[in-house]
Amino acid sequence: MLNRLKGYFLFHQHQANIRTEIIAGITTFLAMLYIVVVNAKILSQTGMSGSALVTTTVVITAFSSIAMGIYAKNPYAIAPAMGMNVFFTYTIVKAWGIPWETALGAVFYSGVIFVLLAVFNIRSKILAGIPNGVKHGIGAGIGIFIALVGFYNAGFIEQSPSGLLEISPISPEVMIFLVCLFLLAALFALRVKAAILIMIIIGCLI
Repeated sequence: MLNRLKGYFLFHQHQANIRTEIIAGITTFLAMLYIVVVNAKILSQTGMSGSALVTTTVVITAFSSIAMGIYAKNPYAIAPAMGMNVFFTYTIVKAWGIPWETALGAVFYSGVIFVLLAVFNIRSKILAGIPNGVKHGIGAGIGIFIALVGFYNAGFIEQSPSGLLEISPISPEVMIFLVCLFLLAALFALRVKAAILIMIIIGCLI
């Protein structure tokens, strides 16, 4: 059974092993678990049910990630995109005043168009025409946004009376966050493979 599993996922071709894949899977799961809460928290501001959003996020993430592994044989976890939910909530619904039901309809049709672009191999041609600087900029922007969400949820930053962001007063929670952040940076510098998983466990224990 184990050999069939290794053969199906081409372990020999990718120089992979069961232990590494299990650790990587657990680390990925724990690292992206925040999306369940954050996605529902952001989208619920449009008037949608928070509990329904949590369930939907879990189902979509599980189905997409399992399909990516079993069908595409790629070790990628897929979840609703951070950034798009913010655009959906604060721009489309709140700023433009479009009902969330109508906005969801637009999301559905955009998904259909995206599938057609992928099936007819138009998507890859569009991506090839985008300058590398723009591609890297998008990735960096999303990364900075996720870091901002993490800083805010950790209590490290807060909104000031002027509307700008400022560093929060030091509290036990903020101290734990800072200790974990610097320890994580040190583990990455030492090239510890399970750095994120180790840091999540240490942070929870503290």
